Amino acid sequence: MLLKEIRGRTAENHTRLENSPLLTCFARQRIDRDTYLRILVKFFGYFHPLEKVTGAFPEISAWLPDYTERRKAGLLLNDINTLRKTTELSICEDLPQIRTAAQAFGCLYVMEGSTLGGKFIYSVVRKELHLDKTSGASFFYGYGPQTGAKWKAFGACMEAFGAAHGADEEIITAANETFLKLEQWMQTRK
Repeated sequence: MLLKEIRGRTAENHTRLENSPLLTCFARQRIDRDTYLRILVKFFGYFHPLEKVTGAFPEISAWLPDYTERRKAGLLLNDINTLRKTTELSICEDLPQIRTAAQAFGCLYVMEGSTLGGKFIYSVVRKELHLDKTSGASFFYGYGPQTGAKWKAFGACMEAFGAAHGADEEIITAANETFLKLEQWMQTRK
C-alpha cells in the first residue's frame, strides 16, 4: 500500500522539516506574530511555484478531480495580506524536479499532508495569536472538519495512480525531494 510506504520512507525528511529552526515554535507551542508571518511567507514562496508546476499535468486533474480546489497558495496570500504591514514575497527557485505526473503526485503528497499538520498548527495559532480562518489562519485551517476525508480521498487517488502507472517509487522519491527542498527553503534568508 503506497500511502503506508510513503509515510515510512519520508518520515526522516518530514521530521527534519518539522524540526527546522523556523518551525520549531509549533512544537514548543509558542509563536509570535512576526515569526508566524515569516512562516506564511516562506510557505507561499514554495507552494505558489509548486502549484504552477503540478498544475501543468492534466493527468493530475483526471485522477484527482478536485485538484483545483486543493490549491492553497491563494489561502496563504490572503493570510499574508491580512496580517502584514509590508513584506516582500520571495519565490523559491530551487524546486524539486517535476517532469512527470508521478513526480507531481509526490509533491502533492507533501502539500496535501500539510493540511494534517495544519490542524495542530491552527490550534497553536488560535491559542497564541488569537487568529482564526477569517483573520489570518485560513491556510492552516485547511479543510476544517473535512480534513480527514479530503486526506483519505487524496491518498486513494494517489495510490490508484501509482498502481496504474507502476509509479510508486517515483512518487516516493519526489515526495522526499519535496520535503528536502522545503526544509532548505525554510532556512534561507529570502
